[in-house]
Amino acid sequence: MYNNTDPWVDLTPTMMLDPLPDDLQAINQSISEYLAVEAPKLIDTASDAVFDAKIQALYNHILGIGYQQVADWYIQNWNNVVAKMG
Repeated sequence: MYNNTDPWVDLTPTMMLDPLPDDLQAINQSISEYLAVEAPKLIDTASDAVFDAKIQALYNHILGIGYQQVADWYIQNWNNVVAKMG
């Protein structure tokens, strides 16, 4: 466990988060693998319009993989911790 001695940094909320379920971990891994290959390709785009189109395609693809499910889970998990802390 992390031993924090800085009184201004309280990591208690992060230690209360639940681990990502296996099915969402698999989705998260697929997204990471996809982005590791595709995101670097954005660097040398010919124009802003091409960049914007590629970003939108990338975003649509990760939505199709299940990004929103993972994001929703993280948001709910955080909200649960906030509610427990009062």
